[in-house]
Amino acid sequence: MDRQRIGQELSQMGKLTEIDINEILMEQRLTRRPFGEIALRWGLCEPRHVWKAWCRQIDARPQHVDLEAIGVDAQAAGHFTRELAEHYGAIPIRVVDDQLLLAAGEPLAGAQVEEIRRAVGHVIHCVTAPAEQVTMAIRAYYAPADERRVPALAGAGGDFRSDVLD
Repeated sequence: MDRQRIGQELSQMGKLTEIDINEILMEQRLTRRPFGEIALRWGLCEPRHVWKAWCRQIDARPQHVDLEAIGVDAQAAGHFTRELAEHYGAIPIRVVDDQLLLAAGEPLAGAQVEEIRRAVGHVIHCVTAPAEQVTMAIRAYYAPADERRVPALAGAGGDFRSDVLD
């Protein structure tokens, strides 16, 4: 399956019409805002819908993200142990319902993803990020409490940024 844009995914989910998509695309050209952000601001869908559409894109074709741009949600990081993070060179960056988005410095093999799924009890979606960013995030989020220095990354604190892929 070819990678589909967020609008196409949301349409397939029954959340947007072709007219909605075209109007959002026109607004996007004018404002340079991310597609998902416009759809959310206009009340056409909910953050969880954009999240699911993004996960569908990721599952169809793995994506590379910049952790400094999208940040790490501390609640998501809490779904992993330091040992898991260090062993797999990965950190959870978002969690919604039973879905966990994981950033790794290197692509994870299917068997590794299955091991993680069994360990954390979530459906796992994987993206890659620069290895040094993943390492820094692991150190920041899994350091002993007296050494913890959570970076002030954009998007940290649970903000969902849909512009990563649009």
